[in-house]
Amino acid sequence: MTLPRPALRRWLMRAVFIAVLAAVLYAGLRQQPVPEVFNQEDKLYHVLGFAALAVCTRLAFPRRGWWWQVLGALAIGGGIELLQNMQPARVGSLWDFVADAIGVGIGWLLLQLPILRRWTAD
Repeated sequence: MTLPRPALRRWLMRAVFIAVLAAVLYAGLRQQPVPEVFNQEDKLYHVLGFAALAVCTRLAFPRRGWWWQVLGALAIGGGIELLQNMQPARVGSLWDFVADAIGVGIGWLLLQLPILRRWTAD
């Protein structure tokens, strides 16, 4: 039995969503921070990671309420920052959380592109 095309696409996007979520959690909760090449490079990682998370969340779960997806992504960002304060070599930051929120906003703006809108229409 083969899955219909929209169902197969959702299944694949859910797999990508899990991979992106795992990467964001791993990078945010590992014992040592990711090494930086330039000052404030971690903010770029926050923006890119949470933009990807927002896009993947919407593509994986197009029928769910968007506000829950935004709140979920922000809760993950806030949770990571709080958990970093419990690690000896890490420090949670309000500015990192702001970068997460900007990334979520950019992700939702990217979802307005026609190609991505078609993927959420099924």
